[in-house]
Amino acid sequence: MVEVLGPGVTGFRKGSRVAFGPGGFPGCYTEFSVQAVANLVKSPAYVDNKTAAAALSKGWRVEYLFNRMHKLKAGETILFQAAAGGVGPIACQWANAVGATLIGRVSKETKAKLAKKYGAKHVIVTSKQNITDEVMRLIKGEGVDVVCDSIGKTY
Repeated sequence: MVEVLGPGVTGFRKGSRVAFGPGGFPGCYTEFSVQAVANLVKSPAYVDNKTAAAALSKGWRVEYLFNRMHKLKAGETILFQAAAGGVGPIACQWANAVGATLIGRVSKETKAKLAKKYGAKHVIVTSKQNITDEVMRLIKGEGVDVVCDSIGKTY
């Protein structure tokens, strides 16, 4: 919550609910901090603090993967591990928004339905299907432009 505004600050007022990034910004683990306006995101009243923090944390992870690790572009095909996990639904929607085809990898059928709901074009259920064989079948042997693994473990 904004306690004090610096000179010339616009777009915020005392009492505004705000959030800012995990990690890279000083003050993330403090009760109070001084932040540049550019680091802040307004948090609407209908979103509780825990949800706002989780959404930003997950959203920033997808932003890193799709803008900094590899600039995802329209027409590209991406294999996204854990398409129904914490960042998966945001990744599916983001890929659709830029016009990319997202092939989601999930561990079970119930997660496949969730990944499809959020926009995965294709879903591979690894408990039933071989990832390599399915990817090659789906994209007719072309390969994918990028693979993102938001899990970070050995399969």
